[in-house]
Amino acid sequence: MVVRFNVRGEAAAGEDLIIHVCGIIETGSPDLLAQYAKAAPAIEMGLADANALVLPLGIQLVFHYKDAGPRCGPRNDAFQRIMELMTENVTCHVYIGPGCDDSTADVNTMAEQQDVPLLACPASNIQDVTGKSRDDFTHLIRSPFFYTEICDLILHFLHVTCNYSDIAVVVDPSNVFFNGLGNRMRSFLRGRLKSYAKEVPPNFYFLRSDTKDGSQDEKIRQTLTDINSTARAIILMLPGSFIRNVLVYVGIELYQSVTWGDFEWELHDENDRLAKEGFKSLLLFSLLEASDSASSAFKNDVRQLSRTKFDHLYRYAAFENVDPVTSAYYEAVVFYASAVKALMENETDFRNTTLLLGAMKNVTYPNPRGGKITMDDKGDRVSTYVIKDFDVDTETFVVKITLTGDNISIEAPIAWPCLNGDYNCPLPPNTPACGFDGSLCLFNESISPGVLAAIIICLLIFVGALAVYGVYRHSLREKDPYWWRIPEDKISFPNKGKSMASLRKSHRSLQDDTSSEGQKSVNSGAGLTGTYNQNTISLVVLPEGEFRVTARLVSELRTIHSMRHQNLQKIVGVVVGVQNVCIYKAGEWCSRGSLDDVLENDGIKLDWAFKYSLIKDIAEGISYIHSSVIVSHGFLSAMTCLVDSRFVIKISDFGITELHNPSLCEPPQTKTFSQDFRLFLWRAPEHLRHLMPAKGTQAGDVYSFAILLQQIILRNEPFEPELDPEDEGEKYFNVDIREVVMLVKNGSTPLKRPVVSVTACTPELRSLMIKCWAEAPTDRPAFTKLKETIRKIAGAVGENIIDHLIEQMEQYAADLEKKVAAQTQQFMKEKEKTEELLCQLLPRSIAAALTKGETVDPEQYDMVSIYYSDIVGFTTISAQGTAMDVVALLNSLYSLFDSIIENYDAYKVETIGDAYMIASGLPTRNGDQHGIAIAQTALAIVRGLESFKIIHIPGKKLQVRIGLNSGPCVAGVVGMHMPRYCLFGDTVTVAQRLEWSGEPMKIQISTETKTLLQRTGNFVIRERGMTYLKEQGTMMTHWLDSGE
Repeated sequence: MVVRFNVRGEAAAGEDLIIHVCGIIETGSPDLLAQYAKAAPAIEMGLADANALVLPLGIQLVFHYKDAGPRCGPRNDAFQRIMELMTENVTCHVYIGPGCDDSTADVNTMAEQQDVPLLACPASNIQDVTGKSRDDFTHLIRSPFFYTEICDLILHFLHVTCNYSDIAVVVDPSNVFFNGLGNRMRSFLRGRLKSYAKEVPPNFYFLRSDTKDGSQDEKIRQTLTDINSTARAIILMLPGSFIRNVLVYVGIELYQSVTWGDFEWELHDENDRLAKEGFKSLLLFSLLEASDSASSAFKNDVRQLSRTKFDHLYRYAAFENVDPVTSAYYEAVVFYASAVKALMENETDFRNTTLLLGAMKNVTYPNPRGGKITMDDKGDRVSTYVIKDFDVDTETFVVKITLTGDNISIEAPIAWPCLNGDYNCPLPPNTPACGFDGSLCLFNESISPGVLAAIIICLLIFVGALAVYGVYRHSLREKDPYWWRIPEDKISFPNKGKSMASLRKSHRSLQDDTSSEGQKSVNSGAGLTGTYNQNTISLVVLPEGEFRVTARLVSELRTIHSMRHQNLQKIVGVVVGVQNVCIYKAGEWCSRGSLDDVLENDGIKLDWAFKYSLIKDIAEGISYIHSSVIVSHGFLSAMTCLVDSRFVIKISDFGITELHNPSLCEPPQTKTFSQDFRLFLWRAPEHLRHLMPAKGTQAGDVYSFAILLQQIILRNEPFEPELDPEDEGEKYFNVDIREVVMLVKNGSTPLKRPVVSVTACTPELRSLMIKCWAEAPTDRPAFTKLKETIRKIAGAVGENIIDHLIEQMEQYAADLEKKVAAQTQQFMKEKEKTEELLCQLLPRSIAAALTKGETVDPEQYDMVSIYYSDIVGFTTISAQGTAMDVVALLNSLYSLFDSIIENYDAYKVETIGDAYMIASGLPTRNGDQHGIAIAQTALAIVRGLESFKIIHIPGKKLQVRIGLNSGPCVAGVVGMHMPRYCLFGDTVTVAQRLEWSGEPMKIQISTETKTLLQRTGNFVIRERGMTYLKEQGTMMTHWLDSGE
């Protein structure tokens, strides 16, 4: 397959110079550093930027991709891919990829033969794989890191900077990266050992662990125990999940990737405490990644392109970001384009590979996406590495030392755990004070064994007492430290479909069409309803993969858990999935939904007793929050005020900043359409103008409370005008939310605020509301005073809300009985109409069975009679009128037929165009009477047509041909949607052929029908003779002239 990207979105002009960029890249598997699944969007962005921002006009890069396989496969596979390109007449001017060393060596051989550059990402260990030196690869340009460089920097740091000579290395050979790096470290040490001969003692050795028998953790611990007697510094080349379980000195995490796992100490299991202590003795060796806005924008663009154009060809883990190898593919494209541009600016042919390679070595080019791309004299990317240690305050790894080539920059001293429990000691010396075996320290024999035993016993008692006291204090503080962690499989959704409906759905026109799902508050509304430990809980869906469990989140959950108030929603915990990704936030279930839902529910009558109860509840809840350690809410709105079954307000979405998208605190922008402007309707003006603190401010909560007062008083949306009582039916009012928010933000004159008439509430309550939405935060009253003022205004009204609700319910019950009776009567009438309509479409017995939900099976009838007629010259009649005339004609004709059928024991089966079919003897059997019924119906139709007139052709008589036949048939209902009652069998076919071979205004019958009529009735029948019937052959037929 050849993928040809035209990055300008249009065909290349004929005069453009096309540079063919050929990618030979592995499709990828989780253990590969280079994967086309991840690199594809970065390459496309590189092509776009190179063509638009780097190369001169008239030159265009075109990309051709070939799959190098799912893994580092056998040699010569890359040759086959290149041969395929040659077969397709593609002349490659430059090769990009692959990432594997074997394949890179093969492509490099072809690149040298074709005299074109090869840009590999990363090909980190090609020297060991091929046994050649770096200088042998003249056409190879590499990025972003290399095993030799990593080994050199780590050993230089340990030996020169830290003075360590007793060093051990433990490798996981089942991991492609660590196995390759470990082998390179072994070769590196062998090659460099002579240069260290004067300084490095003989115990400088290499250890590796066998991980293939499933006892990996135990083998690693045993290895560390063994080398503890010989080495002081340990280089551990193991994934993060194993490093977490042992105490180590130096680990390697070049960047966040599933390749080496998640380097997190806190996974909220029984090893958390030990892992945290172990991480205090851990140094991480990593690549320095840019953290500026340009770099963040680039990574976001890559992930966005991966989702939109490449349909998640690679799905990033929750802790992953766009890694340096993926970025290196982008840089390779723009770097190559920069070299081409440099040659062309010097009026040099870029196809002169010697000059082109010279322009790609020992040079620095700007990166269009920010930063610079620097290469050394061999054509390898100059990268910066860092040494990070564990910061006990932030509980994260922070940069302490920066390493670039031979330059070592110490940003801050490395903090190491002390024996006394502090965390500010220097790194331990190369050799313990008493030696590895303790032989350097002599025991003081002057201390008697008794004294020594007494000292030890006293120490044990003291330490034991401290431990018991600590455990006791901890148990008092928290019985279950992981109460908040809810496994995903413990949540059930008995009525998931119905609970989805409990999410807020506003039916008013006060809405913002530009709202974005990604910008909405993660806790707005009542959310889903689930079951946990046999209790119903409320679940708020969190954006997929956006939030993970952190120490700060756990701390916030504990704080919220300790807060107890009847007007605050109780926190249940967080539903956690794989990789500690937060899926739902679980809280106390509030069956009435949000205040938004209650205000929109016309079935709930809100009198002033009810309104004051709601107002008091909100004031009590927010007042409690303001007096707590949380200080303020920040996101108070009608969607975060939940209502339980007793109509008590429960305030939600407070105090957990770790589950809020930081963008929710950003002020609204006029030209931004990704923000949900409805959330800003409750936000104070000062927070609309500047970035709001993560928890908002107390003055901002007071403003939000004022908007809630307006909603409760008027029972409508924020800023929606009061409805005129005379316009009771006019419930909807259009408000431009974006315009309202921007007017509040800009401080228009007069100030934009909701309009509440003086008659809508008491003057005192209206005055309080106006004070609360004052423009200056200092002019707004505090909630302590607010609560007292509301109590004075409301008095005892709204205190006994349950008694008030019971009175309302009794009145509702009386009204409901009347409504139920009226609606039941209306329902029965509609049911009768529906059944009658169904009986007009299907036989009554069939319709009754279907109405009951019964299955109607096909039925065999031994003897029935069939009528089939057709209009003579229908095509000519249709041609003389319009389509409407034809429809009117058929409607009048079939109405006549229908009225005639009602007088006989016959059933209209169907009409097809001008054909009309009737049956007797089914679905209700009538013995031998079906022949008489069908004959009488046919004669009545002939008589009825004598007076029938064609409206659009005055004076013309309408004539039909009629065929009757009797015999067996099968009848049944066909189809689920618009079911039809259909007949099958030769009896039906013969009736149709009798009509087809008949004459105008005559009734032709078969011998079977003639015999039946002569036996059961008094009819005038005369023989027609042998008649040919299509597909039936010749048979005797008869004319039915008249009858009783």
